[in-house]
Amino acid sequence: MYHHRVALLLCAAALLAGVSARAGQIGAATAGRQALLGIWVPDAAPRALLTSTGKTPPLTREASKLYTERRQRLGKGDASFDPTSWCAGPGMPRILTMPYPLEIRADADRIAFIHGWYRWFRIVDLGAGTVDPPLPLTMGFPVGRWEGSTLVIRTAGLIDTTVMDASGLPHSEQLTLIERLRVLPDGRLEDRITINDPENYTGTWDTTLTFHRDASAAVTDDVCPDRMAGGEPAERAAVGRRTASGTPAVSARTPAVAANAVAPAPRLTGVWEPKTFGIMVPNAPLSVAGQEIVTRNAAAMQAGRIMQTAWVSCRPGAVSTMTMPREKIVILESAGEVTMLFEMPRMVRRVRMNASHPQTLEPGYVGDSVGRWEGNTLVVDTLGFNGYAELDARGQPTSPRLHTVERFTPSADRGSIDIATTIDDPEYYSQPFTIQRSWKKSPARHPFEYDCMENPRQEDFENAYYVRERYRPVCMRVEGEGMAPSKMVCRL
Repeated sequence: MYHHRVALLLCAAALLAGVSARAGQIGAATAGRQALLGIWVPDAAPRALLTSTGKTPPLTREASKLYTERRQRLGKGDASFDPTSWCAGPGMPRILTMPYPLEIRADADRIAFIHGWYRWFRIVDLGAGTVDPPLPLTMGFPVGRWEGSTLVIRTAGLIDTTVMDASGLPHSEQLTLIERLRVLPDGRLEDRITINDPENYTGTWDTTLTFHRDASAAVTDDVCPDRMAGGEPAERAAVGRRTASGTPAVSARTPAVAANAVAPAPRLTGVWEPKTFGIMVPNAPLSVAGQEIVTRNAAAMQAGRIMQTAWVSCRPGAVSTMTMPREKIVILESAGEVTMLFEMPRMVRRVRMNASHPQTLEPGYVGDSVGRWEGNTLVVDTLGFNGYAELDARGQPTSPRLHTVERFTPSADRGSIDIATTIDDPEYYSQPFTIQRSWKKSPARHPFEYDCMENPRQEDFENAYYVRERYRPVCMRVEGEGMAPSKMVCRL
């Protein structure tokens, strides 16, 4: 009997040890996954990608010839083979080589990478498995899975009009990327990327990028066309945390966005699309100053001019996403923030929960949003707009005095959201007024993308009417001479 009891005790101890070990592994994996979240700054922003062993990638003969031509052009100051030079989409892995911070957010079965350059983001679907892309996109179609505390992302469907790096390393639409992201023992984030593109490379190759934490870093609302209009380059030269004006970025958000582990039960999380929308906001109570602008815009349109508003001119136009929502919206939730990622126009809105507006605000297109729950309704209060956005396609104006309050109320079955947006702008409207809109659950697992700067052509602007002079394009595609193809020319 004694030996029998000892044997039972030993079996129980072994079983408990096994359970404890598995629990430890799960706990370590969870902690490792949480460690990926938050803001990261590149250790370096390589202009030319090399393999993980420090060698030039194994280019095919034709790809090597093209790469040599591009490097020669770059040596003469011509970087027009890189779409980022005119603010168009950078693609992958190009955006990871840019000297801007990135933020990793997670919610439900999605992970979002929010990049510091021109509001680009990519959504990694953790539940889709292998995706057969319906058409190539700038950022492709990334799907992911966890291997312990390592995030593995496979990206396919990358359009071949982008480049791999600033030096012009080419790729085709056969390109497939496998990323393995993990936090190293020294606290840095490692992204080891395996590149497979049989059209341009004689074999598969790896490259490694690393990132570090910086408590002062913030992913700001970067607007590339505005910087170029001000005479600055489309991409800054070094890793830093300066805004376009050269002043330190104002961080009006809590740094610990990685607190996803203690997030409340999701209420708005998911992919949404407009249920009701319109390109006009009728019966707005315009002030005298507001009516003058609308009348001037109407006269231009009646004369056959094509109106260029903030939204059409590739600015965020945040207010228009409240009044004219288009395409899909991805919502991520954590205890400290509700993040809204808009497909069209491409834009990131952040709602800091249970917070107050800072005393000093740097005006921007999207403003500063704080939120709170009132029962089942998310109330979002936004100040700090820069006044460079319009309410609708007629160019109904806004000023820096604009104050909006949105009330997001999900339906009982969580299949739709009713949104009431109150507009208060005493400069252009005689009284506050409310606009009603609705979203519905989208069947899409992955948003598409809208790249407003992708193909600006000279003929598109020959009959343009600019609501504001700042909307006039700096770069456009012009026709070459004879049989030469059209080319992108900046600062016309």
